Amino acid sequence: MKSFFQLARPANCAMAGIGVLLGCSIATSFHLPIEVIYAIIAAVTITVGGNALNDYFDREIDVIIHKERPIPSNRLFPKQVLAFASICFITGTAISTIINPICFGIAIFNVATLILYEKYLKKEGLAGNVLISYLVASVFLFGGAVAGIEKITIVGILAILAFLANMGRELMKDVEDIVGDERERRTLPMKIGERKTIITACSFLGIAIAFSPMPFVLGVVGKGYLLVIVADLMFAHSIFSSFKDVGRASRNIKIGMVLALLSFLIGGMS
Repeated sequence: MKSFFQLARPANCAMAGIGVLLGCSIATSFHLPIEVIYAIIAAVTITVGGNALNDYFDREIDVIIHKERPIPSNRLFPKQVLAFASICFITGTAISTIINPICFGIAIFNVATLILYEKYLKKEGLAGNVLISYLVASVFLFGGAVAGIEKITIVGILAILAFLANMGRELMKDVEDIVGDERERRTLPMKIGERKTIITACSFLGIAIAFSPMPFVLGVVGKGYLLVIVADLMFAHSIFSSFKDVGRASRNIKIGMVLALLSFLIGGMS
């Protein structure tokens, strides 16, 4: 049981659940319907499936870099992990049918995206970055969809900002990991160089900063959202420090993303 728990990566699952809750909270002005519980369970279950699938496809390289994981440590067989991932995908998608057709559609699309990423696009660099950033942003859309298709537009701005910030972080991580990725992936910094990749990453962050006032301007959130200024400062600091220490810049982007989520939460309540 402990091995399956490790396979699930609880921290990732918690972030997925929080994203759904936040998306639904903003879409419904914190008048949460009972269906949000099903949405959180569905999102977490599909996330668990994605994490398990990741371990299945990374089983050979994990023998070298992650020996403690269930497959390389021989605590679970690859077939067991693949079956577990399949059960999670089927269960999460089935639960989404209880909510509404929009959530079901997003769930199906996300499962297909996870499989496509792991099987074909993980090694392709930029395409993989785009898919991962979409998946991060999609939890907010999934939460907003609980309230119906007309509410998705309300959380759409949050999803776009999450996508932009995560793209910046993904690209900076690729620069940081360029040596380790040489055997397994063909990332953007390998194709166009580290400097140009950092500039591209900074462009995504710059666009995120530029559009960050929109939720407040459009009246989607209240004055509490102005905490996003602190998140923007973290993103800006990441931009200016990225050429000196890209690893630190990547970590600062993650902090900025957490602060941005808090600003949406506080802004939605104010």
